[in-house]
Amino acid sequence: MAQRKHICILSLATVHQDGRVLRQIEYASRQHDVTVVGWGHLDKPRPNVRMKTVEPWTFSPAQRRLQAGLMLAGRISPAFWERWYWRKPDHREALRLVTETPCDLLHIDEAIALPIGIKAAETLGCKVLFDAHEYSPGQDTDKLWWRVLAQPFYTHLIRHYAPRADVMTTVALGI
Repeated sequence: MAQRKHICILSLATVHQDGRVLRQIEYASRQHDVTVVGWGHLDKPRPNVRMKTVEPWTFSPAQRRLQAGLMLAGRISPAFWERWYWRKPDHREALRLVTETPCDLLHIDEAIALPIGIKAAETLGCKVLFDAHEYSPGQDTDKLWWRVLAQPFYTHLIRHYAPRADVMTTVALGI
């Protein structure tokens, strides 16, 4: 009998509240051993699945101002976005947890988790599936804060990290 492959699912969303991620876990665990790294917990015990919880980090008001400054500076140099990203303790913790999880496939949910997943996959030597969910560069363009801070950052993530994934999926071809 062949040994079961191992999939690590990385999600920086509250796992027990994310129906899409729960369906991915359900489907993957039918034929594979699954480790989930993310916020929250599983919605219920599941065979062949274990959860490694990352505590989401919330910055103080002063820290948020510094973070906003780094996000603005990223428009000048993407190195500031990388600095912003890796300053977050939950991002560093997620990287640690994924890197200590040998797997055959690393399934990255959403663009915000791309840097963690790509860096971990390079260390682990595994294949990467990036699921962009509903992300589109045109989303939330009616919101000034999104256009100024988030949209350029997410565009950077997609351009810099997504091409390093072995395969990418999303909900629709137009996205």
